[in-house]
Amino acid sequence: MNFTPPFYNSTRADRSRGAALAVVLWITFGLVSIALYFGNAMSMQLKSAANIHAGAQAEQAIEGAARFIKYYLTTLENEGVVPYDENYRWDRSTVGEASFWAVGRDNNNANLTEPHFDLIDESGKINLNMANDTQLVDMLEKFTFMTPEFAAAIADWRDEDQDVRENGAESESYSRTDPAYIPKDGPFESIEELRLVVGATEENLLGEDYNRNGILDPNEDDGDLSPPNDNGDGNLDFGLLDFVTVYSKTSILQTNAEPKFNINGLTGTTTTEMAEAIEELVSGGRGTEIAAAISGAPNLLTLFQNLENSANVTIQEFGMFDDLLLTSTNAQVGLININVASREVIATLPNLDEGDADSIVGYRLSNQDNLTSVAWVTEALNDPAKVTAIAPFITDKGHQFTADISALGKNMRGYRRSVIVFDISEELPKIVYRREMTREGWALGSEIRREIASQKLNQP
Repeated sequence: MNFTPPFYNSTRADRSRGAALAVVLWITFGLVSIALYFGNAMSMQLKSAANIHAGAQAEQAIEGAARFIKYYLTTLENEGVVPYDENYRWDRSTVGEASFWAVGRDNNNANLTEPHFDLIDESGKINLNMANDTQLVDMLEKFTFMTPEFAAAIADWRDEDQDVRENGAESESYSRTDPAYIPKDGPFESIEELRLVVGATEENLLGEDYNRNGILDPNEDDGDLSPPNDNGDGNLDFGLLDFVTVYSKTSILQTNAEPKFNINGLTGTTTTEMAEAIEELVSGGRGTEIAAAISGAPNLLTLFQNLENSANVTIQEFGMFDDLLLTSTNAQVGLININVASREVIATLPNLDEGDADSIVGYRLSNQDNLTSVAWVTEALNDPAKVTAIAPFITDKGHQFTADISALGKNMRGYRRSVIVFDISEELPKIVYRREMTREGWALGSEIRREIASQKLNQP
């Protein structure tokens, strides 16, 4: 027999239990949501912390790379020459859990699609602070992307007067900019300063190489599909920043830190000392004979031509002792290293054209053993007038090197990039410029990106 309490309403009780259950479910749902939210937040924080940690490791890897490169440049066997070794290409060196790469340029090969790992010789470029304004303008105007107005404005920016050269720009032109400013009328301190010169654009400064790594990345060869704007022709068009520098200058010291012998200021004592130094380097006991034949000359290439005629000095022989000599008591600014300069830079030298540049690049590729001095240019050009024209502008050594260093931390995270310029022209090496370049974009090409993606995919 069932008993129902008086006044008991079963429908109301069921509703109360249902409401309580709904409240409990909502509370449970809320707690689960909060737990999931905080769990996701903690996961994101963990990933963020890992990326920050990896970024810090990458930054320290760059510091380690800078210290190592600074030391490495003091150990060069041949003055001003960084040997290129296929077995060691500045390609993925490790520092603890981090790795670094130094992205360079291969000036003997164009249109690379994967990076060339090496140091960049600044003496292979045109120095914006070279002494002759007119010559600077003439050389810059040979670039296909250069306008006469921009070239002249560059010279006006660095000269000390307010006189406007033909096609140039001084204060009046800069007063019409927004905001208005005045030209520097002094030497360039970095190539980035070119952005302030009237006529500078992203196109003529960067060309298609917007991340400035020297290779044709996929987004730089797809027309209008993605930035930057490019013509999609499969060729990498460089801008001015890749061909100019402000750092190149010669050294007045031998590798042992002793002063070189100035052939335009020799005395009886220094001639004797020079003969002894040459004797130690050349074969056949010809040091005294060669030293006796050395006389004043405006540059080392002219000196070689004189010695070739007067003492039968060969290209190979001249390369044994030319490191001892110089033609001025002061370091020379802006000589172009003919051993490493790109085809485009070589073609800007006086009286040369693209065909001459091709001849020079072709010769140095097939005659590596002759590249120990500037003397080989006489064979590469086989044109005395052109040799004479470029002789005052070239060298075969570099003393300022750029390391474009990219680094990654643990698990290939935390990408960082810095450009550092080293100067070894004096007794002690030093860093003369540094710029953080991470925002310029990924510099290591597609192959390393795919390799990293594959490693991350296989991580537990």
